[in-house]
Amino acid sequence: MVQLEELSNVCIENIPKSSSSWDEILSYMDRFSQEIKGYEYGNYHGGYEDYLERSEREYKSAGTVPENIRAALSLIYLVYRRHRWSQSESIDIDIYRPFVDALLSKANELKNQIDSESVSINRRFTLEKNKWYACELIGDEYNEDRCAYSPIKVYSLASLKTGRRRFRLSFYHAAYPEGVRDKEYALRVIERGSSYLLAKSLEHEPARYMQIYPITPKWVNRHFPNLRVDDGDMQAWLDRNIS
Repeated sequence: MVQLEELSNVCIENIPKSSSSWDEILSYMDRFSQEIKGYEYGNYHGGYEDYLERSEREYKSAGTVPENIRAALSLIYLVYRRHRWSQSESIDIDIYRPFVDALLSKANELKNQIDSESVSINRRFTLEKNKWYACELIGDEYNEDRCAYSPIKVYSLASLKTGRRRFRLSFYHAAYPEGVRDKEYALRVIERGSSYLLAKSLEHEPARYMQIYPITPKWVNRHFPNLRVDDGDMQAWLDRNIS
């Protein structure tokens, strides 16, 4: 079975508008066909021909299209390939345009939802660039309580734009040896409260989780008793003493 990887940011950002010309749409399909994998996606759903026909019937009868970016793009790809390789190429491709426009509208609607949610991860706990946080790393590889602790400083955040609460975090890992403290993890959000974020790494085996929350002098003194935090600005103190 072919593995369907996440769609890249570039693929999602360049989704054509429903007002785009056929040339623009088909050029996009040619460019990103290896990511979209329309045939493979259709086959996962009962065979690509049946999947396309079922989806067209649902659109004609109820005006509905899938609530999924990859599904919408896969169906457009299948329409394109069917027309291109059909023995009846005399059929005007514009007969498929209402269906394709509905799919493009849905794909762009979902893309905009992802953009608005972004990794600042909405109105609950929010990670900010250039700010320090307390971090617990959880996994079988750590000591007997399966947990390691480290101050981290966020460098950057980038949504993976899959609609699955996934993002890439670039950060300074203070508890690592000097020279290897700059890290970048792809993460999936498990839970977010008002004062913490729990995420699972998409790249580590065995599984590794990160719990991130505001850093305090008490937390630093508890986990790093060799450090003595003063009563001034906590973020400035960390910049002076940890970076």
